[in-house]
Amino acid sequence: MRSFWGYTENENFKVGCTGQTTYVYDKNDNELARFKKDILYGYLPMFKPNSNILVVKSTEGRLAIYNLDTLSLVKKVRTVPTAVAYAQDGNMCFSKDGKLFYNIESHIDCYTRLSIYNADTFEPVKRLFEGTEDEQILDHIECDKKTGNIYILGFMRGSDREFHRHFVAQLENDILINKTYISESEYEFLYGYKELENYGFTKKKKEWCSLKYDDYDLTDIETKNFRLADYIK
Repeated sequence: MRSFWGYTENENFKVGCTGQTTYVYDKNDNELARFKKDILYGYLPMFKPNSNILVVKSTEGRLAIYNLDTLSLVKKVRTVPTAVAYAQDGNMCFSKDGKLFYNIESHIDCYTRLSIYNADTFEPVKRLFEGTEDEQILDHIECDKKTGNIYILGFMRGSDREFHRHFVAQLENDILINKTYISESEYEFLYGYKELENYGFTKKKKEWCSLKYDDYDLTDIETKNFRLADYIK
């Protein structure tokens, strides 16, 4: 198989993303399809739970949704207005039941918002945390596999635009609860680890991840499991 930036698999398919092309393989590594230039800079792939629906996220603010049962493009979604020039490098996740899709989006002046989509139609249901008054920046969102709860990693940004008070929190009823402040070193590790995890611990991503440049030992890091839920106090 090729060298990929992003990689994911389910019980039926393996998927790798190079940015320009999404490659689909069966479980025996036989290539089944190449989706070329449906979106540019599509590095992050994710399967909808209990299905063969694949979402690929582009850093330019688009989603490509594929049905791998038919090896076809189902839909393309623009997540932010064309005028928004900030890289869309926040991650995404599905709810445990696969009914909702959560996407972190950069919008005004590098602030973030959380958009929630219907995971059947990929039409937006609601957008949260669009305001800029609290300087709250979201970096990572995940659905905990054990509980189905949604957790977020982020930080508070001060008037000097520097990091202040890094946190982990749970999303419930459209608000952040159980917000737990963590140290800068804990945040930097979690940010780097989740970056690798999102992209499938690919060799290429390891070569360019923040943990490597902070001299963390990446040996067998893919065998470890750091849940955001474990940081909630």
